[in-house]
Amino acid sequence: MKWLAPLGFLGLIGLVVLLIIYVIKPTYQKRFVSSTYVWKHSLKFRKHKHPINKFQDLLLLILQVLTIIACAFVMAWPVIEAFKPDETVQRIAVIDASVSMNASNGEATRLERAVSEVSALADEVTQAGGEISVIMASEKAYFVSVRTTIATLPELRDSLSLLLDTQEESPLTDGSCDVAGAMKLAEEVLDETPKAKVVFYTDKDYYDKGNVEVVSVADPFEYNVAILDCRAVLEENYYSFEVDVACYGRDRGITFYFEAYGVNPAEGNGGNTVRGNLVATLERDEMVTLTFCAPKSKQDETDESGDPLYDPELTTFENVYAYESVWVYTSEEDSFGADNDFYIYGGAKQNLKVQYCSDEPNIFFRSVIRSLRNTQQANWDIDFTEVSIYDEGATEGYDLYIFERVMPRTVPKDGVVLFVNPASSPFATGITMSSYGRTGNFYLEAPIEHPINKNVLAERIQVTACRQMTVSDEYDVVLSCYGDPAFAVKNTDEQKIAVMAFELKYSDISMLTDFGRLFFQTFKYYFPSTVTNYNFEVGESVELNARAPSLTVRGHGDDVLVSTFPSTLALSEHGTYTLVQELPLTSELVMESIYVKIPNAESDFTTTLEELVNPNIAVPPVDLDYDLLLYFAGALVLLMFAEWWVHARKL
Repeated sequence: MKWLAPLGFLGLIGLVVLLIIYVIKPTYQKRFVSSTYVWKHSLKFRKHKHPINKFQDLLLLILQVLTIIACAFVMAWPVIEAFKPDETVQRIAVIDASVSMNASNGEATRLERAVSEVSALADEVTQAGGEISVIMASEKAYFVSVRTTIATLPELRDSLSLLLDTQEESPLTDGSCDVAGAMKLAEEVLDETPKAKVVFYTDKDYYDKGNVEVVSVADPFEYNVAILDCRAVLEENYYSFEVDVACYGRDRGITFYFEAYGVNPAEGNGGNTVRGNLVATLERDEMVTLTFCAPKSKQDETDESGDPLYDPELTTFENVYAYESVWVYTSEEDSFGADNDFYIYGGAKQNLKVQYCSDEPNIFFRSVIRSLRNTQQANWDIDFTEVSIYDEGATEGYDLYIFERVMPRTVPKDGVVLFVNPASSPFATGITMSSYGRTGNFYLEAPIEHPINKNVLAERIQVTACRQMTVSDEYDVVLSCYGDPAFAVKNTDEQKIAVMAFELKYSDISMLTDFGRLFFQTFKYYFPSTVTNYNFEVGESVELNARAPSLTVRGHGDDVLVSTFPSTLALSEHGTYTLVQELPLTSELVMESIYVKIPNAESDFTTTLEELVNPNIAVPPVDLDYDLLLYFAGALVLLMFAEWWVHARKL
C-alpha cells in the first residue's frame, strides 16, 4: 500500500485535540440528597433496561478516535501499488538496406556508418543492463539479433561484422528496402516489451516520423549525379535518344557519354559503333532532359518563341533506323555510382518475311499487312512478298505464308501457314476440306473464348458461301458457321497452321473493323512480342511471352527457365537481363535484352518523404494501482453514523 497524498496524515492532529477536550472536560462530584430518591430509582430502572450505557463514554471515545483516523486516511489517499517489474533499457535498431545506403563520403558507406552506430548503441544499452534487438530492412526484413544482452553481445558484434564482409552476400537491395516488414518484426518485440524504443538508421528524412526515432547516416557533403531514364524516340522511321539526368546535392557541370552499338546493320555487316559526348550544366536537384542523335533535318525546327528545338551540338549522327544497344554513362566520381550509366535495348528489329500467294489477289490482305507493318515497326521489320498468279509460291524461307484458293505442293514447315478457302485438303495437317459448301446468308459464331476472337463480334460477320471442313483435335475452332469450323488454328511445336473456310469476297468481314482485329490478333498469337517494354525499374515485374515452348532468362544468378506463357517475372536486381529462345520450326536462336534501373527515389538524396511506417504499439496503462479511497470513505461514513447513534442514545 502507498499513499498518494501523505500530507493528509496531518489530520491525525485531531487525536491530540480530542485528548485535550477530554482532559479539560468538567467533572462532577456525586452527592446524595433526599429529594433525589425518585430520580435515583428511575435511573436504576433505566440502567437495568440498557446495560450498554455504562460503556457509552468509552465507546464514544473509541468511535471518535477511529473517525479521526479514517478521515486522515481518506485525506492521504491510499492505494495498493500494482506489481511493476524492474525497468531495463530496451532498444530496437532498424537498419535501412536500400541501394542508396551504398553511397560513400570517401571514407565509409552509409551502411558502414549505420552498422557502426548500431554497434555503439548496443554497447551503451547492454552496459546499462538493457537489451537490444537489431533488424535489417533488406529486400525482405529479418532479425540480426533478438534481445541481445551483455552476455550475448559478442555474437551481435560478429553478426554486424558479417553484414560488412565483402566475402558474404551484401544485405543491400538493388532498390528500396522493406521498411513495412521491418516494423512488423519490431512489433513482435514490442508485444513483450512495449516500452522499447525503435531507432531507424537511414539516409532518408520524413515529415512525419511518428514514434520512431530516425537517425540519419547521410553526409551533407555527399552528392549524386544520376541518369534517371533513357528512351529511344522513333520519328519518321529514325531514332533520337532522350536522357533524363540530375545532380542531387550541388550544382555541377557534367560530361555525359553516348555509345551506340550495331547501328544500321546491313547484310554481312553487324552495324557501326558511334560515340559522342555532351557537357551539361546541372542545377542542384533539378532534372534536365538531354537529346542525343537528333536527325539533322530537325535542327532547323523552332518552338513557339522561335528558339531551335534541337541544339546542333546535341547531334552526334543522324538517320539511325536500327541499333542493337545504346550505353549512356558519366565518369563523374560522385558519392553513388549505381545510377551513373544506363542501357537502351529494343532497337534491333526482328526480320519477318511474309509471302502472299493467290490466284485472285485482293487488296484486303495487302492493306492489312501494310497496316501491320506500320503498327509493328518498333518490334518487327516486315518484308512483304506477293507472288504473281503465274508463279508458284515458295514453301521455305518465310515466316508467314498466306495461300488463298491455292495449294502448295508441300506444306511449309519453317513458318506459320494461313490457308484461305484452300482448293484441296492440305496433306498431313489434320484438315479435311469438303467439296460441299453452304450458300445463303449466314452469321458466324464464336464457340470458345480465344485470344484470336477476343473483342471480335462474330455474330455480325455475314458470309454467303462457306466450305464445310473438319479439323483434328489439335485445332481450336475460333469461328464457326452452323456448327462447322469456319476459322481454326493449330499451334504446336511441329506445325503452326490457320485455316479459313470462306473467302473475303463472300463475306462482309473485310468491311468491318473485326477483320483487322482478327488478323492482328492472329499475328500476335503466332508471333508474340517477348516483351512490350525494354526498360524497367527494380521492384517492377515484366510479362514474358515467347514463340518457342520455353524461354531462358540470363544475367543474374542462375538461369531461369520459363515454360508457361504469358508469365510474370519479378525484377529484383538492376542491370541487363538476356532473354533467349530457340524457335521450334527453324531452330533459330533469338536473343533479346532488357535493362532494369534502380528506382529514381533511391537516386534522389534530398527529397523528404511524407510518412514513416510505424509499428503498432500496445501502450500499457499508465497506472495500474488499486485505489482504496472509496473504501476508506465508506468506513468514515459508517463510523460517523455509529458515533451519532451512540451519542443519541446516551442519557
